[in-house]
Amino acid sequence: MEKLSDHIFVLPGHDSQGPNLKIVLLTGKESSLLIDVSNDPKQLDEMLAFCKNEGLSAVKFVVLTHFHDDHIGNLIYLPSGIEILASKNTARYINRPVTILEKDTILDLGGYAISLILVPSLHAKGCLDVLAENYLFVGDSLYYRQSGSSYYYNPQIAYEMEKKVESIPFGIAVSAHDSPNHTKAEVMDYLTRLAHNGIQNDWE
Repeated sequence: MEKLSDHIFVLPGHDSQGPNLKIVLLTGKESSLLIDVSNDPKQLDEMLAFCKNEGLSAVKFVVLTHFHDDHIGNLIYLPSGIEILASKNTARYINRPVTILEKDTILDLGGYAISLILVPSLHAKGCLDVLAENYLFVGDSLYYRQSGSSYYYNPQIAYEMEKKVESIPFGIAVSAHDSPNHTKAEVMDYLTRLAHNGIQNDWE
């Protein structure tokens, strides 16, 4: 388990065995929240057990960054009573109650406020980023949508990505997979090249 602050914990994924992401835990005095649930049941169990064993607030929320299976696969194992927060597009793929976010939202976990931010993305419709302290948890929203060797590219969406991310006050971007963390300056350099020069297949 990686501790980024007193409120932020990251359970690494294992992409070497197929797409498998990090699960992020954000915790306040009254409740805790998971960003995505992964597709490995052991991983979800480990994160829930960590929260309980460390005496942290109970997990009351799950935020889904988007609808791909490696991000939502474990929802069938998620205990009842946990509120799922997602965009309208992601909610279409979920077979249990979902609180749909129609706009950017501030959520107070008990003396610890985070921001849930709807972002445009080439990767999937209806992506959600999460801002906590200086960290922006971007899921896969900075990636392309790829089919084989082909990439989906829409210059208007790339431009919208650039402008939206520029408006978010973060210092470090954390992707869902095994990519390195990036500074905001690095993210903006990438998005500017993407929006104005076409596909730059160098993001990891």
